[in-house]
Amino acid sequence: MTDISPIHGNAGPSATRKEFSEEERRWHATIENPAKLARNRRWLHLLLGIWSVLIIGWIALVLCGVDTFRWTTAAVWSAGLINIGIGIINNRRIRAGKKPF
Repeated sequence: MTDISPIHGNAGPSATRKEFSEEERRWHATIENPAKLARNRRWLHLLLGIWSVLIIGWIALVLCGVDTFRWTTAAVWSAGLINIGIGIINNRRIRAGKKPF
């Protein structure tokens, strides 16, 4: 029995499991693939740019009076921005060999 993969952390000495299956080994190998991480990073930054433009457009519509300000809409925009931000942070942490959030 081996400890849980370092990418997911170790919950202590009682958190052991059997050896990884062939499919699990392939999956863990693709997580740390530098080409895949670089591609993912580019997509996340592109998505961040698009999302920011959409937020600025919504703010312009609210300021011009075309749309009314609603907290639910602001929460949805903020949640999307936070989600993209966590994705970027996790990408950096995986590249550094640390556990993602």
